Amino acid sequence: MNEKQLEQTHVDETIELIQIEQNMLDTKQRELTQEMNHSTKDTANHKIRAGSNEAFYESAVEYRQHEQELLLKYHTLEAQQKRLQTLSVMKDSPYFARIDFKEDRETETLYLGIASLRDLAEETIVIDWRAPIANLYYEGEIGPAFYETETDRIDVDLQLKRQFKIQEGRILSMVDTSEVINDDFLLEILDEASSNHMKNIVSTIQKAQNAIIRDTTSKVMLIEGIAGSGKTSTLLQRIAFLLYHNRKWLEAENVLLFSPNHLFSDYISTVLPSLGESGVPTQTFKNYISQLLPEFSLLDEQQQESGFLLGEKDPIQVMKSGLTLVDQIDRYIQSITSYGPLFRDMKINGRTILSRESIRQWYKETNEQLPLHHRLSLLQTKLLKKLGGLQKDETRQQWVKDLAEEQLQELYATDPNLEYTEQKERSLRKKLANQIVRKRFRRIHRGIMNYQFVNITKQYLHFLQTVPLSLLTRHKISETRWQEHLATIRTHLRQRELPQEDAVLFFLLMRRTYPVTVTHKARYIFIDEMQDFAPSQVALLQALFPKANLTFCGDLNQNVFGNETIVGSLEELFVD
Repeated sequence: MNEKQLEQTHVDETIELIQIEQNMLDTKQRELTQEMNHSTKDTANHKIRAGSNEAFYESAVEYRQHEQELLLKYHTLEAQQKRLQTLSVMKDSPYFARIDFKEDRETETLYLGIASLRDLAEETIVIDWRAPIANLYYEGEIGPAFYETETDRIDVDLQLKRQFKIQEGRILSMVDTSEVINDDFLLEILDEASSNHMKNIVSTIQKAQNAIIRDTTSKVMLIEGIAGSGKTSTLLQRIAFLLYHNRKWLEAENVLLFSPNHLFSDYISTVLPSLGESGVPTQTFKNYISQLLPEFSLLDEQQQESGFLLGEKDPIQVMKSGLTLVDQIDRYIQSITSYGPLFRDMKINGRTILSRESIRQWYKETNEQLPLHHRLSLLQTKLLKKLGGLQKDETRQQWVKDLAEEQLQELYATDPNLEYTEQKERSLRKKLANQIVRKRFRRIHRGIMNYQFVNITKQYLHFLQTVPLSLLTRHKISETRWQEHLATIRTHLRQRELPQEDAVLFFLLMRRTYPVTVTHKARYIFIDEMQDFAPSQVALLQALFPKANLTFCGDLNQNVFGNETIVGSLEELFVD
């Protein structure tokens, strides 16, 4: 047998091990699914016993334990499913490289793949390309080399670096490399990568890319390079590496990846599984800001593109996408804090329940030492209390009493077994009256909870009206042009529409005015095609996720829209 035949035998044996693990996981999944179905039925039959305090406590503890067991099974099932997806990718190409090295006089052979694989004796057959020891392949040179773990540096003698190209379980090519990956082989892999979907791109990592991918110390990283230089590949590999490196505390949903368009998002979703990861939320910024402002529709960017291609940069759009107006928001908020924002009447069917004059008076009674959004949070609590009092008064209205009486009679008519006593009837009548009023006031309650007593659309328009003339002059915008623009924005707001650059400023103003909850918790943010990502958009992400690590990637000579690029604003965006 020659070397290639021996390696093919090893590939066949590895694929057999993958098949064994797949079969085992399939069996476990079927068993676990059956267990979960039974457990779900048990949950439905599980009753909280209310006979005594002891019985109630015991049954509640049992129910909680049952719930936790069900949740554990669900997570196990989810993990098994993810592993099966990884194994199905590995079955086609179980690994892409091999390293032989001598450590403490013992020679070891390791194969590198998108995930680790062990045999039935728990011996490692394939190691994950992101493991510290895999760095021997990416950066080690034949001869004395080393790799670093979190705590130690381990010196070894690297004896072999071999690269494979495997498809459908067959070795198509096999190359022994020394200091760097063989150029012809690299070209072959990269040529392969230009097909519909990138194949396993892990094997093309070079030293410069590897330094970027494995960097765990930089809070902000900017990768700049021309088209075709491998930036996006490196960005995706960096995501996969960081998810592996921080796997004890970092979940895929804590990573946010912005791509230039939906086609690119679809493409990424096919590449990440080939790197050993999946489930990373990928979206365009337009889609993201739409989720933050669901009540508005964002205007198309087509006009921006055509204007830019004709060489007609819109100075207003340039100003709004930069940091000029972002910086103005803080000054504006300070200027309105003492008087308060623009309030609106809270009405039901044309009847004013809470007038804006009253709301303003209550706002002025809040602690004037506090910032605006804290004062509005206190005002919200005050309004809910006032609403509670108004609801109590409303239950005494004749229309409520009449409707409660009508519903009470219907109850007695439909349920002949209903126990009748004077006290019971009085209690039921009161309960029905409260339900009627609560239903009537539900919209007001929801409005208070969502800070709808602040007229945020008028507030945004007022903010734009207060932009100093000196700033307009600096951006070569005439006062007449600005007034025409404000009239257009007023029309858009009336139609619940916003251009994207206005949506960013609108949301930043809104969250500085009153508390806004964003459910997504991003710890790492990745931005591809950074040249089309405006400074104001970066400022928004920083405001939402001040502790997140940021990685930018792009070609500054390929700006598609007429927006400001982030490069001119780096010192302002990243002071530290």
